[in-house]
Amino acid sequence: MAEEDALLIRSYRVCFDLERRIHKIDRWRIPLPYGLPVRGIAYFGVVLMALLLLSQLPVTGYLLGGLHPALRLAVLPVALAAVLTRWSVDGRQAHEVGLAWARFQAGPKRVAAFQPAPGPGPVELGEIALASDERSARLRPGVVEGPARVILRYPVEASPRGRTLNVKQTGEDILWRGKQVDLRGGQRLVVR
Repeated sequence: MAEEDALLIRSYRVCFDLERRIHKIDRWRIPLPYGLPVRGIAYFGVVLMALLLLSQLPVTGYLLGGLHPALRLAVLPVALAAVLTRWSVDGRQAHEVGLAWARFQAGPKRVAAFQPAPGPGPVELGEIALASDERSARLRPGVVEGPARVILRYPVEASPRGRTLNVKQTGEDILWRGKQVDLRGGQRLVVR
């Protein structure tokens, strides 16, 4: 075999991943290139059943009832089945994507060591001392949400705005007795 006649197969999955297709019904050849996928027929049935169920509901039934029956029972299901047949996400077919999405919605949102894990909630910390480093004596920008008790050891200028207290440092001399601010639940202290 010559070098130019060689066929490079990167994965055997490509060779054996065959899709079932219908090319002929009795002696009538289906006028589609490469035939009609059986998956497309299944999608057509599912879409048709969904449209029939939706037409029984009040709001969607009113909207679908305004469509011509040929459009509602033939054209719309064929068009949606064609879209679903061609649609793939990360190489997965539409029904696999739908099942994965439903499994994700039904399952736990957080997992640790393959077990459901609780979501993040409020964390109560003990006493925390924040000190300036050797470069400068200044308050670092940040937000503290209540309930909390904050002791400010540097002179500050405070301006309340609703449930938020905005604090700005005005000097670098350490106060002998710090200012204590008690925050209730829902209140915030913002250091600028």
